[in-house]
Amino acid sequence: MRVSAAVLAAVVLAAALPAAAASGAEPSPSAMSCPELWRERNLILKRRGFCFTEARAAATFGNAGCSITSEAQVPLTPAERSRMALIVLTESSKRCR
Repeated sequence: MRVSAAVLAAVVLAAALPAAAASGAEPSPSAMSCPELWRERNLILKRRGFCFTEARAAATFGNAGCSITSEAQVPLTPAERSRMALIVLTESSKRCR
């Protein structure tokens, strides 16, 4: 059986997050619904100044005070980057969006 890079990355990320999950700081993405994953992912982006172009995200979070138009340019901390990667992977595995 061949393991994809995405699956391997998810395993590595999941192993890095148990302390946060155990403390109750953040729910595990695998336990979250698609709408919860969407909200969590976009909330992280909003906190970092991302300007939403998707109508639903712009209506939900607004663009007041935003300054970054490219998601790739959003300055995430290593913890946020790991969380985002795990959320995106979970959304994909759950076939969200």
